[in-house]
Amino acid sequence: GTDYEGDIFPNSRIWWGEPSSGPVYELVSSRSPDFWGMMSPDGSHVAFSRYNTRTGQFELFTAETRNIPRGRNVQITPRRDFVYDSFAPSWSPDGTRIAFACSQRDTSGGGFPLHDWLTNNTSICVVDADGRNVHVIGSNSRIYPPAWMNNDVVIFAGDDTHPVCPDSLCAFDYTLNQTIKVADELDYGASD
Repeated sequence: GTDYEGDIFPNSRIWWGEPSSGPVYELVSSRSPDFWGMMSPDGSHVAFSRYNTRTGQFELFTAETRNIPRGRNVQITPRRDFVYDSFAPSWSPDGTRIAFACSQRDTSGGGFPLHDWLTNNTSICVVDADGRNVHVIGSNSRIYPPAWMNNDVVIFAGDDTHPVCPDSLCAFDYTLNQTIKVADELDYGASD
């Protein structure tokens, strides 16, 4: 992002090109800022967060990497009644699900929504890559991107108030339908 104004980088875009030479293209042409691009395991899509300038919400999209710069993009978080901002997408190894940091929005004041991610407080959500079956699988987590251990286990960092793994590494296991503690006492202030 460039040209910081307020709390959003208005010129943030996702670019596509060869690392050493050749043309570089904007992956998806948009007037809205795009953030946090993550390539799918097979390289056919990129998941990313887009800031909706009308609603003040961060939404999750995917874009095809074929036919750039004319690739099609699709919003995969629900368009209505989804009260979460969406950040830090992470593809499952088989590319069928996307885990992401989802942050509650407080719109009760009637003005610009307050974002929990500003206080480093998020939940972890998972959505099918086609936009179906959105699930909130964990709350009270740090905003660090979730990761996948395999196609059924999502790993994330719990904050100091997490009910199962405070200040620890957590995992949500789809086969057990539960969150388990993986590692103890993460030191978020450590430099190594």
